[in-house]
Amino acid sequence: MSLEELASDIELTDEQCPRSVAVVDSGTTSLRSVLHAHRDALLCDPDTAASIVRAAIAGQSVETIAMNESTVRIIIKATLHRCGVRTVQPLSEAEYQLLQGWIRGDRQWVEIKMLVDAPREELELARYTVTHPPVPEIKAVVTRLQTNDNVWNSGPKRPVG
Repeated sequence: MSLEELASDIELTDEQCPRSVAVVDSGTTSLRSVLHAHRDALLCDPDTAASIVRAAIAGQSVETIAMNESTVRIIIKATLHRCGVRTVQPLSEAEYQLLQGWIRGDRQWVEIKMLVDAPREELELARYTVTHPPVPEIKAVVTRLQTNDNVWNSGPKRPVG
């Protein structure tokens, strides 16, 4: 195909075509609705969970979220775990093996608390995360939000053009 054939369909006008910015659904409604639908799976109310998830996706630390939401850190970490935002592993692999022994019924909880060298909060969080996996429906929405956030924030760091 020659250049003339390629250029034959090009039209020159004196007007510019209207341009606009594409609107992308940020998923706020979807996130809130899925959190409300699974409110029994959360340790806090769905609106607080939505704020926690959004803040974590935006890169805020657990400490910052705790300050802004007036929520204790263990609730924030458990919420992030149930929503599939972050993997929560407060214990070592060996300590998790001991915890699995408790789940199987091979060990008593009192024994686990003595054997595991972790603060009480971390031990309770580990027990919670092992017995309460992320909620698949919430995790799917959160994954979409994280993907959308990465798409929009991964562009050039300087103006183009």
